[in-house]
Amino acid sequence: MGGQLYYSTKVPHKKEFGEVIRFLEGQIEKSNVDVRLSTEVTPALIEEIGPDAVIVATGARPAVPFTPGIEKPHVHTALDVLNQDVILTGRTAVLGAGLVGLETALFLIENKVSPLIVIEPTDNVGGNVGLRSGWIVRNEVTNCSDIEVRTRTTVEEVKDHSLVLQKEGKFEELEVENVVIATGMRNNNELMESLRASKLVKEIYSVGDCNFPRTVRSAMEEAAFASRAV
Repeated sequence: MGGQLYYSTKVPHKKEFGEVIRFLEGQIEKSNVDVRLSTEVTPALIEEIGPDAVIVATGARPAVPFTPGIEKPHVHTALDVLNQDVILTGRTAVLGAGLVGLETALFLIENKVSPLIVIEPTDNVGGNVGLRSGWIVRNEVTNCSDIEVRTRTTVEEVKDHSLVLQKEGKFEELEVENVVIATGMRNNNELMESLRASKLVKEIYSVGDCNFPRTVRSAMEEAAFASRAV
């Protein structure tokens, strides 16, 4: 396709994400790249374009637990909060004390949302964070007077204005106005699987969280290898 690359997403960018994103957008504008926003990639579109290779970087989606009531309108994902797709006020529970859950809790506190209760089924706050930045986030959360962290606690049910919690066989009903899900991510690999099944393209590369959720560094390394291979 004349060396062109195709970038496609279902939803165009709505917000600026800092100097790095602005720099990359500027470089894309200067380059010979056909950018197609608001375009869903399907096997039919790939057949129409006829590329020599496809790089799939569809990322990951929030993993939503099978908790009764989790579909209620006052329940949101951490991505909804961090992207500011929803604006919360009042007493809020964050489900999950991994790095995303902790960062979401700090983001909410910075935006004057309090009090916050972070609920984690294990006794591990911060998950597997080993980097200095992760250690700092964990300390900021545990030292914040407006954030309560409850470990070894599970959410048994989401009600309209409360959560049913269980810890070591004891049940409690906690009043909340909002619930934020930060229980991990799952890979979004449907496009990659459908393209491989269609056999429309000989070269298909998958990079980043569509393989399985990891760090940005891993995604960048895979993207670099894929772009050199094309």
